[in-house]
Formats: sequence, C-alpha cells, structure tokens
Amino acid sequence: MYLTIASGYHRLISYQVNSSDPGHDYLPSDVDTDERIGSNQAMLRVFGDGGMAIAMGQENKVATFDASDLTTEHPFYPQGFHGAGINQNFLAEPPYALESCVVGLNAGPILGEPDKCGTEYGRTPTQGAPDGIDYPNDIAPGLGGVYISEGGANRITHYNTVANPGATLDMRFGSGPGSAAGQLSGVASIVRQPSTGWLYVSEEGNRRISVFDAEGHYIASFGYGVLDGSDTMQVCGVEIGQCRAGVAYQSDSRSYFSRLNFGPDGELYAFMPWVGQIQVFNLSGGVGAENTSGAAPKTVPPQPVDKDKVRIKAKPLKVAKGGKTTLTGVVNPPATCRQRLVLFQEREPRSWNNLGKAIKPTAKCTASKRVKVTAKTVYRAVLIKADNHATLGYSPRLTVKLK
Repeated sequence: MYLTIASGYHRLISYQVNSSDPGHDYLPSDVDTDERIGSNQAMLRVFGDGGMAIAMGQENKVATFDASDLTTEHPFYPQGFHGAGINQNFLAEPPYALESCVVGLNAGPILGEPDKCGTEYGRTPTQGAPDGIDYPNDIAPGLGGVYISEGGANRITHYNTVANPGATLDMRFGSGPGSAAGQLSGVASIVRQPSTGWLYVSEEGNRRISVFDAEGHYIASFGYGVLDGSDTMQVCGVEIGQCRAGVAYQSDSRSYFSRLNFGPDGELYAFMPWVGQIQVFNLSGGVGAENTSGAAPKTVPPQPVDKDKVRIKAKPLKVAKGGKTTLTGVVNPPATCRQRLVLFQEREPRSWNNLGKAIKPTAKCTASKRVKVTAKTVYRAVLIKADNHATLGYSPRLTVKLK
C-alpha cells in the first residue's frame, strides 16, 4: 500500500499490509523528497508498471516516481518534477518558463538546479507562466507523458516527458468554466481507460463525468439530468443533445462525483462523497450507463487494444568479462513496425540507463545494438512511436551473464 501523509509530515510511504510486523514494515521517503513534495494536498496515483505520480494541488507542480524497487533505505527514486518556476525561476520576473528536474538516489539532479531541484511552488498562467498549471488535483499516464487535471483552470493539460529531456506542454482541452459539450467546470479527477486510451474526467461543478479521446477530442458526458434536467442517469453530447450541468447535489446527492478509477474488469468506479458510496458504471456498451429517460445514449464501439509489442534477445547470453553481445529488439505487428523506434536500456541500481539513441527497425522489424558486458547485466527494449515519441511499451527483462 502506498500513502501520502499530510498534516505537517508531507511524507510518501510504502506500507506492507500483509507483513508479520505491520507496525514497522514500511518505507518512508527521505528528507529531500519530503521537501520537494511539500504542502498537504497531494493526489497519489500508482500504476501497474511500478511507476507513481503525484499532483500537488496548491504547489502547482506534478511529480513522477519509481516505485518498482523498494529494497533500499530511501525508495521512490529516480524522481521527476515538472511545473513553471519550480527550480530557479520562482523569484524571477515573468514570463516563468516550464521547468523540470530529475534526481536519482545519492546523486545530484540530472536536470535542474542542484539547490532548488523541484522545491519551489510553481506559477500559474494567470501569474505570468503560460505553460504552468493551476492547482493540479489528479494525474493520468499516456502519450509519452502525463495528463493533468487543473482544478483551478477547469481544463486538462498534457506534459510530454519523453520527446524532451524535461517536459513540454503539447496539449490542452476542456476550456471552462462552462457546461456546454466539451467544456469543464470544477474538474476533480482524471483516469485513462486501458482498453481505449479514452480519458474520463469528473466535474464537481457540472455534476457529471465527461469523456475525451487520447488527443483531447470530446466524446460525450453522462450524469443525473445532464440532458434535460430530470433526475435520471442521462448521456449528452454533440450528436445526442445539448449538454447541461447535472442536477444539484442538494436535491440528489448522488449527482456529485469526485475521484474516479477503473476496476480490474474494466468498470468505472466513481466516488460520491455526499453519500459516502461508489457508483459503478459498465462501459461495455458506450461511454455511460443505460439511459432510462428514453433518450438514446451515444454508443461508440471501443477502439481495439493497441497490439504493439517488443521483445528482446541477446546473442550470446553468456560472454567473457569485457566481451560483447548483440541485443536485438523484435517489433510487432509488421504492418506498423517501421513507424516505431526501439531504445535499448540497461538496469542501474535505481533506474535505467539509455544505451545511445533510439533505433528505427529494419524491414524485418528488428533493431540491434552491440554492447560491451563487464558484469552480469539486465537489459530491456523500449518501444517508441516515431512521430510523437510516445512510449508504447517495454519488453520483458533480459539478463546477460558472464562465463
């Protein structure tokens, strides 16, 4: 279990709930991490690949952490922080630039100012930082970076953290506040649907959940009364009917959704804080629940799961110390492999080291790199989309041993 601890501690903790000694079997963040996290409003997300992300509310910055290895005294490294003015420019004159900082355990920052690495409050667009974020309250991964819900700006922002050593702002959508189709008001949470890449955004101001595709194009909204104001679950959208805010939570406390998440079987879980319950939506037939008012909901078939894959092999698998082996990445499917890139990495104590630049596969959908081996080493291949450098996936890990 991972926790963020507020009320003056500002800590990130890994807590083993099935331990024989649960009172002591936990790993806290170190003092430097605590300083960078700061504040007491931090929304934590943990992802299946061992990564985690934190949206830090009033500090106007976001962070990503590595939770895949918790064997050391100070876990959660490397760490990346992103926001306008979070390193050295906080006291500078506007415009404040979007800054990033990446740090590793027992080492100085890879990117950013050593003494101010991610420790300052970020600046918002209204404070002279056009690429800054305003009260980020949730975060979701995708398209080679992170989607950020901005509670103070009623919109979604995407920072690309792959195509640049730091971060670049490459997308914004849901301009608000407003209740029309595609507008947002009081955004509270964002989650990415694994099967489609669609984004589900809860709106406390509009008492509804709105859906966008991965590029930020609006699809539809659903909630109590979002089509005609009647107190029933409805779907609205450009091709369905004019959208409106859902019924007031004073008349139906079920209409107020806050945190969202996807269950293991693909259902959408939406927390209703006014009743202390979770509402579960089956999305197999479209973007929202079946509409009982008689209006036909929009039923867009789910997009097929992206089947891009990469595997890695080495020849030979055992070499003499100082010898070389050839790493080969095999990309599937063949129809799209030439639009992909393969980046080889080797495992370091707390992160992964890039082995040169990403390589374009050959006509046989393979990419190879010759590497020198001086010790038992773990390698992997990263599959990258060539046109926007979005990360599509990772190969299983491969270990090359010494003879």
